[in-house]
Amino acid sequence: MYAPDGDFVSVRGEAANGATEVEAKLAAILATRARNASLKTLKMTIRFVRPDVALVHVTNELGGLVNANGQTLLAHQELSLQVLVKENDGAWRLTAFQNTLVAPFDESRPK
Repeated sequence: MYAPDGDFVSVRGEAANGATEVEAKLAAILATRARNASLKTLKMTIRFVRPDVALVHVTNELGGLVNANGQTLLAHQELSLQVLVKENDGAWRLTAFQNTLVAPFDESRPK
């Protein structure tokens, strides 16, 4: 699903470039902290910048992640920005993916 030169940035800031590296990074995430994860898409918007380029915002709820100690974390929401390009063969491929944690502003946190 990634373009050969596609970029990926996880919610933790982990970056990968190129379909092979992105696949390896995602495989490592899915084999470890996300091995029991569930993903529910809550909202998606698509805006065509050109007929062959689309910006997609996706809000997902992610549950079942585990931390380094093996404890299951609470479900949370993530918002991704995805840039898709229509290739010459008609297939849409991700050329950029950036994920952001959706969290309320916590006024109780010290400055």
